[in-house]
Amino acid sequence: MKIIRSTEQTFTSNSYIIITAKKNAVIIDPNSAESIVKMIGEYQAKVVYILLTHEHYDHVCGLGTLKAVCPETILVASKACSRQLPQVNVQKERFRL
Repeated sequence: MKIIRSTEQTFTSNSYIIITAKKNAVIIDPNSAESIVKMIGEYQAKVVYILLTHEHYDHVCGLGTLKAVCPETILVASKACSRQLPQVNVQKERFRL
């Protein structure tokens, strides 16, 4: 098993990628889709789950791209987080990101 930390420079927030021996991956708080997709490719891993710890923009801004690249991926989030995901674009606009 390999655990990789990916730091997004704009917010200095962290994402984590857990890759199993069978090359299945879990992504926690996908903050930068570009770097995560690159790492997944380097390890030739299949993204099985994306786990959101909460809905702040700096923890979910890579979600849309990752779901487009890996549409079969299962998204795991609390009910509260799930309800707030539509507001992520409001956060983005508010902070002019």
